[in-house]
Amino acid sequence: MVTAEEINAALAALNPGGDKRAARAALDATLLYFQGKSLNESQKESIAAKGGASSAAHISIPRSLIPLFMPEFGQYCGKGLPVTSNGVSGQNLVQGTLLAEAGLLRPAGEPPAIFPRALKVPAQGGTGFWPQLTESAPGAQDGPHEFDEYGVAICDWSAEAAEATSDDPQFDKQAIPCFEITAYTEMSAHLFRVASNVLDVMALMRAILRPAMLHKIDHALMSGDGIGRPQGYLNLNGIGEVNRAVANEIAYDDVIDVEMKLPPQFRANAAFVLSESAYKYLRKKKDSANRPLYPELGGPQPKLKGYPAIATQRGVALGTRGDVSFGDFGQYVCAMEEEFNVMLSHERKPGLVCVRGAMLLGGKGVRPRAFATLV
Repeated sequence: MVTAEEINAALAALNPGGDKRAARAALDATLLYFQGKSLNESQKESIAAKGGASSAAHISIPRSLIPLFMPEFGQYCGKGLPVTSNGVSGQNLVQGTLLAEAGLLRPAGEPPAIFPRALKVPAQGGTGFWPQLTESAPGAQDGPHEFDEYGVAICDWSAEAAEATSDDPQFDKQAIPCFEITAYTEMSAHLFRVASNVLDVMALMRAILRPAMLHKIDHALMSGDGIGRPQGYLNLNGIGEVNRAVANEIAYDDVIDVEMKLPPQFRANAAFVLSESAYKYLRKKKDSANRPLYPELGGPQPKLKGYPAIATQRGVALGTRGDVSFGDFGQYVCAMEEEFNVMLSHERKPGLVCVRGAMLLGGKGVRPRAFATLV
């Protein structure tokens, strides 16, 4: 809640020598409105006296009051504050300048976890290509497959003047098909015209549609089947798999075994990805003295066994394959032909402005040995 001291200080700074009582009445009425309480006629008049307006379905907040109730708005960001995006009758409107300044139209969804960490390469004609040396897990020292992860190079100690052994490196070119993902919304043509006077509507549409698309993209980069969408790292052929010690649980040794499935060169840049249920389970896990086993999992930058830990609501249920995974996401390549674009249409539906966002991208883990999961 806004304290009396904060209100008085803001009033003094905002309106020196003015009518603090009228401003305070308008503020009280505004806060009541956004707490879901009904306004009486006196309170509506208080808002109007400060340059605002209200009705059963509309309230316009004067700019002069923004500094006063901004602390109060912090409670509502991302929590169902009734703001409109399409002008449908009966919805509550908030002045556009307030929305732009307060950030109330910023999407409150979970940010992407995998996409920002993946390697991005350009694509043309619907396909991206990633060249790399042919490689596989190495064999025993001094054996015929010792150098299989080095592009089939050959190396050995040689006597002076002895003929050096040689081999040609073998290259591979991985094709990464791209797929189109789209997002859609619409608003009344009247609202579009009005909103254009107070904020950058196209920037707003990008800010709304792009996070929604990245949410869907992140799902695919984790667990997509590669049919009509990217293949997720959990579905790569050759990904390391660890059978859990106890069904529907995550043992201490399970975490270690998943970590050790990756060769050292991939562990150096790896991170754990935990479903929300797995994250909660591990945070509650304690030893015989009731001490948490993973205290570093708490806080805004959680870690698990010293590695970054990403908790996501896009994960699977506890005890399901993929609830705990580990990988070097620089070994996952996103091929992108179109990063992001927004298109408007005034003709598709009479009286409405239709907004469509689109991206064209694909994804593939180019080194399956860089990923492991608990099953």
